[in-house]
Amino acid sequence: MDEPINLSMFMKSDQETAAKNLSSYEKDMMEALENVLIADFEEAAQSFRNAANCMDNLALLREQKIDLDNATENLNEKQKETIRRNYF
Repeated sequence: MDEPINLSMFMKSDQETAAKNLSSYEKDMMEALENVLIADFEEAAQSFRNAANCMDNLALLREQKIDLDNATENLNEKQKETIRRNYF
């Protein structure tokens, strides 16, 4: 990849794992394309499956961050509502 991806879309605790998955994805895609060029389609297919697994892992990590952000936002709203009811 030419530009590094912004890892802030993942939880801080998952950013290293996400970076490793991105690196593996890039490596697997390159291997897959190289294998297609030499007509080694079995190996290409395996490399594409490996790349897809990396994307599945990244999607899961991203969803976990979204869920955490949503839960935090909901909690903050409930806290604001409680403060408004109790103090105003």
